[in-house]
Amino acid sequence: MAERVTKEEKVESRRRLRKLIASSGIVQAVGVADAGHAKLVEEAGFPVVYMSGSYVSFTHGWPDAGLLTVTEMAARAASIADRVKIPLIADADEGYGASLQIMRTVHEYEKAGVAALHIEDMAAKKRGAPVSIPDMVKRVKAALEARTDPDLAIIARTDSMAAWRTGLDGAAARREDCLKRSVAYAEAGADLVMVMHPDSTEMLERFCREVPKPIAVIAGQVATTKGVSPFKATPLELEQAGVRLVIFATFLLTKMVPVARGLLSGLRRTGRGEFTDEDREQRNTLNTLLGHGELTKVQTKYGE
Repeated sequence: MAERVTKEEKVESRRRLRKLIASSGIVQAVGVADAGHAKLVEEAGFPVVYMSGSYVSFTHGWPDAGLLTVTEMAARAASIADRVKIPLIADADEGYGASLQIMRTVHEYEKAGVAALHIEDMAAKKRGAPVSIPDMVKRVKAALEARTDPDLAIIARTDSMAAWRTGLDGAAARREDCLKRSVAYAEAGADLVMVMHPDSTEMLERFCREVPKPIAVIAGQVATTKGVSPFKATPLELEQAGVRLVIFATFLLTKMVPVARGLLSGLRRTGRGEFTDEDREQRNTLNTLLGHGELTKVQTKYGE
């Protein structure tokens, strides 16, 4: 069979992720929804791959609305972890329930072979107010208690700066609440804190000074309010602010969709779908990357 990642290698990938986070230089991860794209990320030389919840939802034909179950997400994580040796960070939404469900989520994701998972502090997907700080602290502690491998990283994600967040008005109030939450989650034991929708590098610099655990961000996520320009920062600028991990969560998805639409529109219009020599070479290259040669050796061995 094509080479599969062993259980020991999955455990080692957790240690490798921790070493990467602790080393100098920012760690960059790219989001995927399946093992095929994960192999491409690995081939490109990225040290970490990320399973995006919204990307996986897209492959099921659903919007990013928290409709998938822990079973579906863990199964997809397992298929990715089986095929790449670089560490896998996985989106676990809000943990899929209360403390017992969160503990089961950690169990399933750990069994799947992920190196890290993140749990968010929203009560509902992309709407309303976050849960209270004590309630999110319970989520973090339940996740920490559930893991059997101490190297499995638990990331606490806060969406308290998000545009859809209710309950607080004004950027300053949201920023202070976000900082308070980030510190509380770190003190509860989270290995990293993922700060969503920062509004400036100055904000991130402050968080990196005052939050006692490494800070992670999603590239391109901003505190978008009417009349405010989106916050954008390069990995170098994020690194200079003190951020340890940046994830390009939906880069492939958002770039792929318009390309696919254009190709399909052209095919529908012209009916011309010939494969060129370059297309065939690309397909052969992909088959090689995915282990076709190893499969052929097995078939030859058994005279098939």
